[in-house]
Amino acid sequence: MRRNRNAKGSMFVFISVLLLTIVTIGVGFFVLTKTLGGMRELQNATESGNLNVAKKAIKSPAITLSQGVEQENFAGLVDDDGTINLRTYNRVVGQVLLVALNAQSQGTAEARQHARTLIQALQVGGNSIGQRLTDELSDGFAQQTPFDKLAGANFLRLLGQKSPLHKAGEFQTGYLKKGASANVYLDPTIIPAGSSVPSATYSSGSADSSGFR
Repeated sequence: MRRNRNAKGSMFVFISVLLLTIVTIGVGFFVLTKTLGGMRELQNATESGNLNVAKKAIKSPAITLSQGVEQENFAGLVDDDGTINLRTYNRVVGQVLLVALNAQSQGTAEARQHARTLIQALQVGGNSIGQRLTDELSDGFAQQTPFDKLAGANFLRLLGQKSPLHKAGEFQTGYLKKGASANVYLDPTIIPAGSSVPSATYSSGSADSSGFR
């Protein structure tokens, strides 16, 4: 009689431990699946927000040209809203490069000084066009709206949040092929005789319907 009771007690303990183990494993798999699914939701939301930031950054934020050298030399290169942005910045770069090539061809002190003035306005110092545009694009608060607009449309149900949080103070800019040649194309027929672009600063190619190659 005692043996039967001991056997039944042992079986009960065994079954209880087995059920507890199965439940624990099941809960663990559930939590793991939920976490992995939540991370996928977060990744999709973040990527959609970042893509929207990159899309909007082509035109906004932007800067206006300062009075004086910038207005006098680059006013015809602005976007349709009168600003310089990523879409129009290379126009300024191309014009400054062409002026520098002309100065190299002419060889006069006046032409070289004019080229130096435009180069400084473009990219020398904290008040240059390039630096001001960089500062605007590096502002996390300016990029918050386009990020939140698309990322916020993605719910993070599995992580228990409605939408991803954008921390403007941790915003950083990224570069594609940093240090590589820009997509500024100069028609060889407009390059002045006797001038040349240093070979280390450009990639040879041609512009056609498929883009720069």
